[in-house]
Amino acid sequence: MNLPDLVSVLIVHPLQRKILCIKRSKTDETFPDMWGLPGGGRNKNESVEDALKRELFEETGAKLDQVDQTPFIESTLTLKQHVFTINVYIGKITFQEVFEPHDSDIQTAQWIAPELLFESVKQSHYPPDQVFILEQKLKELFT
Repeated sequence: MNLPDLVSVLIVHPLQRKILCIKRSKTDETFPDMWGLPGGGRNKNESVEDALKRELFEETGAKLDQVDQTPFIESTLTLKQHVFTINVYIGKITFQEVFEPHDSDIQTAQWIAPELLFESVKQSHYPPDQVFILEQKLKELFT
């Protein structure tokens, strides 16, 4: 089994129709000022679960309690002429309202409506096919 290059975690609010997202800094090289799911690159010899735990903590300060082993979304993403595999996993955290990012590339982390995420990625240079996949999968999740 090939492990993905990039991993993201989808955390759904336990009571509201919201998801945990991070807002990238205005100076982020790839997706400035864009809302996105917590996640990033998997280090060499790092398991998917360890990468998800590390990225979630760095970007939100939250600790991942549980994660599905099967990806919610499996995809590829082309950035700067490189093709990366990216998987999104559904995870759970102990509920919290306030998040403290430990990454200077992150402005904030908070619960937002999925529609705000869709609008943000559509306005960035995020690949339209990836936006479509994310939007469809989240609509399925919330119906």
